[in-house]
Amino acid sequence: MARGKKRTVNKKSETKKVEEKAEKKAEKKAEESQTVRLEGRRRKLQTFNLPHDVYCRKLGRCLCKEADRVTSFKSSVDKQRHLKKEKVKVCATFSVRWKHIVEVDRAALLCPEVKSALDKKWIREVK
Repeated sequence: MARGKKRTVNKKSETKKVEEKAEKKAEKKAEESQTVRLEGRRRKLQTFNLPHDVYCRKLGRCLCKEADRVTSFKSSVDKQRHLKKEKVKVCATFSVRWKHIVEVDRAALLCPEVKSALDKKWIREVK
């Protein structure tokens, strides 16, 4: 009988460990996807470009949009101008006005433009 009791205790402790690991993963994911409230402290509109390599990688998903860019070029064959259509990734942006609060993902704080604005106190984090 003593062996049977030990096994049930071990199974319970193993399930607790698994549940604790799952809770830690859920908390970590919730921290990463939390939003941050930022308030504008300058009297002019500030627009921040969030680069794909920093912002989207930290989020784990890409929020960039594809846009068409049309350029003209001169053909070497027939010496005429032609239009060329390309797909380009446009980075995400957000704007902050004076004394207005916007909510953005926490990953935006890692972008260089946002970091420098926080350091210069052009924007501040509101809790």
